[in-house]
Amino acid sequence: HHGIVNYAHWYKKTVQMTEKDVVAAYANFGFDAHMIDIYPTLLSGATLHILTEEVRMNFDALNQYINDNGITVAFFTTQIGCQIASLFPDNNLRAMTIGGEKMPPTKKTSYTIYNGYGPTECSLYSTCYKVEGDYDGLKSIIGRPLDNYQLYIVDSNLNLVPRGVPGELVISGIGVGREYLNRPETTAEKFISIYGKKAYRSGDLVRWTEDGNIEFLGRIDNQGKLRGLRIELGEIE
Repeated sequence: HHGIVNYAHWYKKTVQMTEKDVVAAYANFGFDAHMIDIYPTLLSGATLHILTEEVRMNFDALNQYINDNGITVAFFTTQIGCQIASLFPDNNLRAMTIGGEKMPPTKKTSYTIYNGYGPTECSLYSTCYKVEGDYDGLKSIIGRPLDNYQLYIVDSNLNLVPRGVPGELVISGIGVGREYLNRPETTAEKFISIYGKKAYRSGDLVRWTEDGNIEFLGRIDNQGKLRGLRIELGEIE
């Protein structure tokens, strides 16, 4: 609960949400991202519109709904959000947050795009990058840590690596979860202690950029992402 409350306060501050905002609830309730739609909205006293399946699955209908109902803030998985940005760069939105996959090249829109990153184990986002202007997609920039998070980029022995050197992202702070339910071996592997703090080994390969942001490079294992869902390639095999 601490992690979600922290996230809701960070989101409200970052997106500058007020009671005047109207938010679209796009994410499925079986997907942790639905909490992005609900809790910051309630915290802000804003209005939440739960979209129907017909609207969610049709880009034209979705954009029409945004304009007809005065939707100002929305979260979408990366591929969906970037398609909306490409098809409808100028609509009633003022802020769009995306996350779940690598952000592709995207042209500047009339609304602000926030590219978020974070595993479910760490309460939704752990980092966020405010996209300003065109996004060339040559580097996958996922930004800086959220409030009350600490990020470490380490080698295989959990030693910090210098700026610019690739390493595994280890996440510490208020959002780190407790454990995997009834999976003690995986919990011991992923939830560790670093510098006296509980932390989560993300399995993501990243590096610090010169301006203090984090660049996502890929996975250190064979896990993939499809529409924000984790895919273990070995299970498919």
